Amino acid sequence: MPASPLPAGRRRRSRALLTATTALALLVGPTLGAVPASADEPVPDPTPSVSAPTTPVVAPVVAPDPAELGVDGTAAVGGSLEVAEDATVWQPSAGLVFTYQWVADDVPIDGATAATFTPGADLAEAELAVDVTGTLPGDPPSSATVRVPVGTVAPATLTAPTPRITGRTEVGSTVTAVPGTWAGGTALTTTWLVGGVAVSTARTLTLKAEHAGRSLVLQVDGRLAGHTAASARTSPVTVAAAPAWPTPRIAGTVRVGAKVTAQAGTWPTGTRLAYRWYADGRAAPGADSRTLTIPAAQRGDRLTVRVTGTRSGAAAVTRTSAARTVAAGVLKTARPTLSGLVGGKAKVGKKLTAKPRTGAWTPDPTSVRYRWKADGRAISGATRSTYTPKAGQTGKKITVTVTGYRSGYTAKAASSSAVVVAKPFSRTTKPRITGNVRLGSTLRVVRGTWKPNPASLSYRWKANGKPIAGATGKTYRLRAADLNKRITVTVTGHRKASITTARTSAKTARVQLPKPALTRAGTFKVGRDIKPGTYVAYAYGDTWCTWSRRADAKNNRRGEIANDYGYGHRIVTIKASDEYFRTSGCGAWYKFYPVGGLKSRTPTDSVLQVGSQLRPGLYETSGPAYADNQCNWSRLRSFTGYTAPKGSKNVIARGAARAGDTVRIRSSDAGFETFGCRWTRISN
Repeated sequence: MPASPLPAGRRRRSRALLTATTALALLVGPTLGAVPASADEPVPDPTPSVSAPTTPVVAPVVAPDPAELGVDGTAAVGGSLEVAEDATVWQPSAGLVFTYQWVADDVPIDGATAATFTPGADLAEAELAVDVTGTLPGDPPSSATVRVPVGTVAPATLTAPTPRITGRTEVGSTVTAVPGTWAGGTALTTTWLVGGVAVSTARTLTLKAEHAGRSLVLQVDGRLAGHTAASARTSPVTVAAAPAWPTPRIAGTVRVGAKVTAQAGTWPTGTRLAYRWYADGRAAPGADSRTLTIPAAQRGDRLTVRVTGTRSGAAAVTRTSAARTVAAGVLKTARPTLSGLVGGKAKVGKKLTAKPRTGAWTPDPTSVRYRWKADGRAISGATRSTYTPKAGQTGKKITVTVTGYRSGYTAKAASSSAVVVAKPFSRTTKPRITGNVRLGSTLRVVRGTWKPNPASLSYRWKANGKPIAGATGKTYRLRAADLNKRITVTVTGHRKASITTARTSAKTARVQLPKPALTRAGTFKVGRDIKPGTYVAYAYGDTWCTWSRRADAKNNRRGEIANDYGYGHRIVTIKASDEYFRTSGCGAWYKFYPVGGLKSRTPTDSVLQVGSQLRPGLYETSGPAYADNQCNWSRLRSFTGYTAPKGSKNVIARGAARAGDTVRIRSSDAGFETFGCRWTRISN
């Protein structure tokens, strides 16, 4: 109901009902103040008399008409009202004291006795008025009251906040009403509308298949005493169809001991998945991950996996895979080995032991059984892990079969490789080595005595006790790496019914350099005195080693083809086209072998072969080794020497160096010559 407005400053003026609480005392004669006589009293003396003076009489208060009084404000719950004071409309207009009593539906309101008043919610729709009393003090006082109507109290406006829906608006999900924040004490009613039709008044709603494609609206109605009813709705949203929930499957071989995996399929984005495995419908203890290693207790059970998907704002969804029967597990093992063999064969009278390889069983069996066989037939009573071959089994093949057992698994058997039962050779002697123990020479082996005669012999040559790669023949040509080492050869005899036996020769003397091709200085005829080839001299004395390849036997520059000179390790290649070779101060010349191994540092003075004596790479010099000398170097294409005076095509590069200088030696270089300084490899 609309409020009754009473604008400020306005006054309703009307003649009010006058309630006189004090009678007007008029002095019209002396008898007005006399007290009547009783019947029993004597008649007073008729002699005239005058009364005593009286208290001044208070003038009566006359209230104005209600229309002449006003109330400022709005008659509404929570509104502020105030009686507009105007003493001029009262009679008398001065000296009055005013009091108030607010009245609702003619009933005084407790405590509402001020000139101002705010209606509460309990006064909504009530007829409101205020009694104004003007009192003129005196003895006795005089007063008058007038009731000023205010009007019907209008209810307050209830504000409705916008509600919202939480949860996924799709079939199968549960949505929840969030009404928003209303005034305290408001009674709320929620209504779900699907396609414009109310379907529920509960706080939550589970969306059904028939809701798909239709609009969903949440309406919230609020009621609060003293307030107008209020209502608010959400914007409509379309209910989506239920997502496609995939059926999980079990991937992998479903058997005891195997690891299987739950393939969940494709779930809606944002779905969190949880897994639970079941055997014959019972939850497997602790089996709540994506993978499962099947225990023995589940053999024969029907295995399933349940996948539960949860998403924010949606109900959890669970899907179960098809059941698969758990088969027996499979033990895995490697072929067992036999210890106690001699030369790879079983010796009569020597105990054999079956040894499953470490970690060979997967998983470990709880029990193992053994069965020994000779030529494939079981040997009576041979059921332990050991067996000793007998003389009557010579020439037969022995095997052992090891069978493992474990609960939930099928038994697994594995057999060893067959070994022949054999006897030792009745007589053997050590082999002998013949030949010149010098680099380049060929050594031969004399096998020694073998009874009975072996079916075959094998050979292994060794240097200082270490096998030489590839040296497995009856002969062996000594190599540069053998210098100063002692050579042996091991001969092994093989025969089906005999124990494989190895005999090793005595050591040779230390391998020496080959015999020198030249032992003195001089001029020598190529092809007669010295053959074409590559030679080395070890000129470590104080005399320079000087050599030249010549076209004649004279000692002059005209017949010189090429030359070189220096200290230390010197190399020369003599060509078949050369007529003569001249040498001085070099000592003996030997056929070249790259002895000494591969180095990463040079002597002060030397010629070295790259790749066999010197590693390719970047080298740095420490500078001249002698105070009165210089450091020179050359990278060589061959060892044919220099041609004066400008060098030759044999030189790739050359130069002088100071401390800290570097030179890169390449793998394509034939050699490197250093004069007066050391070089150290610093990088590749």
